[in-house]
Amino acid sequence: MGSESEVYDLIIIGGGPAGLTAGLYAMRAVLKTILVEKATPGGQVAITKGVENYPGFEEISGLELCDKFLHHAQSYGLELIRDEVISIQPGVDLHTVSLESGKVLRGHAVIIATGGTPRKLGVPGEDELLGRGVSYCAKCDGFFFQDRVVSVVGGGDTALEDALYLTKLASKVYLIHRRNSFRASKILQKRVAESGIELVLDSVITRINDQDNAVNSISVKNIVTGEQRIIETEGVFIFVGLFPNNRTAPGTPLPITVAPPIFQASLLRVTSSRNTPNRSWSQPGKAVPQLWRQRITSMRKKVKWSRFDRPNCGTDLRSY
Repeated sequence: MGSESEVYDLIIIGGGPAGLTAGLYAMRAVLKTILVEKATPGGQVAITKGVENYPGFEEISGLELCDKFLHHAQSYGLELIRDEVISIQPGVDLHTVSLESGKVLRGHAVIIATGGTPRKLGVPGEDELLGRGVSYCAKCDGFFFQDRVVSVVGGGDTALEDALYLTKLASKVYLIHRRNSFRASKILQKRVAESGIELVLDSVITRINDQDNAVNSISVKNIVTGEQRIIETEGVFIFVGLFPNNRTAPGTPLPITVAPPIFQASLLRVTSSRNTPNRSWSQPGKAVPQLWRQRITSMRKKVKWSRFDRPNCGTDLRSY
């Protein structure tokens, strides 16, 4: 465990594919590195039932793939602690990262690889019925909807993949999408077409209704015709994207201490994944607000962006 007096070459925040890849490369560069993860290492991919497009594996569960990521990184001695970052204080030579447990880490460089949080629909009933029929994880909650009618919202890979998963449990599955075509991969679209899932296209949910404090139906509006209908359903699984978990990043309105003018050049502009004025900060992958990439892309970016100059350190990662 890192003590308050220890100084690291690199502090990595987030233990998903990107963070673990950064840790792997840092350890191979013989850097003193620590990775902070508040939950289960692996990130969003850990709750994916099956991964079929990762090189070297025809099919592997997300959890198993994450275990391999973790084992590979730790085989080089990567230090990992389970804790949550509550604030970051940028410095000239050293940056300070404060944890919920009270620990304080100091490092020459910080990589923020905190992933994303599910995006909400923002409709009445969504927040009130969370855990009472509203869910953002079919793998987590699908078990509770065996032989029941459920609805899935979204048009990407996650939405279609989880809709297919729910067909094994639910008596009927609706797939609701605001466009008339999906952006998911063609293979998933083909499987959905052959699955018996009922498509509700060009439509949005306007309200999630309840009876006895549990979901019993949804109000749906066709945005082309204006037609409105009620669909009886006991579960609503929402997959309409992710918000970046960049709360702790410099330049965002969060618990971060900035003492002008000393630290102005150290601020990271999170509006662009390529705009990092201070090269000892890096925040690629889902932690930046951009179109979401697949896990291999965030890992590639982490490999690329972990090659920065480290003030007062002997090794330049760009040589690796």
